[in-house]
Amino acid sequence: MRAWGKMLLAGAALSVLAGCGGELPDRPVEKVVWAEQGWSAEDRDFYDYTAQGTVIAPVSWFMALERPFSSDKLSDSGFLSQLGFLPQAVTQRNPLGLPVGFAVHSDQGPPKDKGMGPVVGFTCAACHTGQLSYKGTAFRVSGGQAGADVTGFSSAFGLTLIETYYNPFKWRRFAKSVLGDRYEDEGAYTVLKAAFKAAAHKAIATVWYGFTKDIYPTKEGFTRLDALGRIGNTVFGDDLHQPENYRTADAPVNFPYLWDIWKFDWVQYNGSVHQPMARNVGEALGVRARTNFVTVNGDPIPQPDNWDSSIPVTNLKDIEERLWHLTAPKWPAAIFGAYDQAKAEQGRALFEENCSHCHAPRPIKEGQNEKAKWAVTMVPLERIGTDPTAAGNFADTVVDPTKLTGKPGDIDPATGLYVVTTGVKDRAYDLLGLNEQQRQDYDGFGRENLVRAPCAYKARPLDGVWATPPYLHNGAIPNVYELLSPLAERSKSFWLGNYEYDPATLGYVTTKIKGGFELETNKTGNANSGHLFSDKTGPGIIGRALSPEERRAIIEYLKAMDDMPPTPLEPVDANWGDSYACQSQAKWWEKLTKG
Repeated sequence: MRAWGKMLLAGAALSVLAGCGGELPDRPVEKVVWAEQGWSAEDRDFYDYTAQGTVIAPVSWFMALERPFSSDKLSDSGFLSQLGFLPQAVTQRNPLGLPVGFAVHSDQGPPKDKGMGPVVGFTCAACHTGQLSYKGTAFRVSGGQAGADVTGFSSAFGLTLIETYYNPFKWRRFAKSVLGDRYEDEGAYTVLKAAFKAAAHKAIATVWYGFTKDIYPTKEGFTRLDALGRIGNTVFGDDLHQPENYRTADAPVNFPYLWDIWKFDWVQYNGSVHQPMARNVGEALGVRARTNFVTVNGDPIPQPDNWDSSIPVTNLKDIEERLWHLTAPKWPAAIFGAYDQAKAEQGRALFEENCSHCHAPRPIKEGQNEKAKWAVTMVPLERIGTDPTAAGNFADTVVDPTKLTGKPGDIDPATGLYVVTTGVKDRAYDLLGLNEQQRQDYDGFGRENLVRAPCAYKARPLDGVWATPPYLHNGAIPNVYELLSPLAERSKSFWLGNYEYDPATLGYVTTKIKGGFELETNKTGNANSGHLFSDKTGPGIIGRALSPEERRAIIEYLKAMDDMPPTPLEPVDANWGDSYACQSQAKWWEKLTKG
């Protein structure tokens, strides 16, 4: 491409990204209190800052880059906290004082990427640590639902790469910061310029293709990400250098909370993934772990070298085993006020009547539960009536994996996720020299790598759910009170980006906030329908109508659940409810959304 063409494309990309910018929320707090969840401070530090192999940028770049259209640093904790990331002091594993979930590690990427040096990447904690603020106190929850705007960060990062490359003043400040006394070294300067040029041009191409093809039409904003959609586009589009594999990702979902997940037989909102290691490898790939699928020119690399990656599977195993000891947060009466004991008792009876058939623990029968303790309840789309886009997208699209498999022909995302996670983890196991028993331990309880695409959503036990607003898989309902209310009483739009908590409704304060994100429930993927309590019948109605007093009683019980747990359901076989066929949703969805 000629120079003027690149400049034109860069300008267009800057315009696209700049439209994602603007003011950001302020979230001042006086003190931070961490929930008691069975972890020591060392456990928490390990979880917050242990690398999973993802790469944002070399450390020297990350610390030198400036915010878009500013000379302030991108890495400034004030800026990152405005994007919802949680500030944290310097610790043994966080020597630079970066927010929770930003890890410094030595890149262990595939051969074509060696020599990069220390890098910064996201850890699990970036998307799975929650915060609820109340009257100046920030209550933090390990393994909770993050309030971060991850795509907002990605946009800011891409924008500053492009601006830094084309703005000579910004570039000079960046290069001097990175090179230090080697700034006058022509060789070092040339190497840095070439590497940065490649990164900037990749950012331009990614942004421009995504914009012109409208790949991400539904804005995700704070607390949400179209995780499965973005994993697919990253792996089969970006990593294969195959943009024709990009698929529309218009189904944002909440960052799920992590306590108890090791007990479940299936995870993800659509109950699609069975094995812990496969789940974690897929997540790391989606957050840009380095891969070796193809050459820099996009040509296939022969097996098994094509399965090399930067993912440290031993770290993933160690993180997963820490999660075995993570418990749900207990309601902090000293911060939010005590729950009403009498109402909680009433709420427990209402929960047993209306909620426990889906949300009480469902044990797997003794003798069959060595690999999973609980069988998750899967609810077909027509029955639950919530927005079907997330489940439908994963079930209905196809990609071309020929560069990976050497076999022509499209495959569905479930098969694709199986192929990629199996190849990457097994290659890592081979390089570590693991025996069969060790491989089973790394996989997690010896579970098979099974991936499916049911047209259903998972219901899970609700211990600690009070700490995880907003609600439904897509975050389309701001608080529990509205979740228990008729559709007509639910907010058609509300604002996210405020960590201030409302203990009465179990949700964030959702009035308009500077730099916040307005979630509009009439957008694709954002519907707030379903999970309804009504005396009528039809799609999405799961129980009888609840009076306002009954809704408040259930809320009090959710606060008290740690003190008075629900009655477990009858044990079931390990393969209980294993198939949820996809059917046409046109008739029931139209009836549900149009009345």
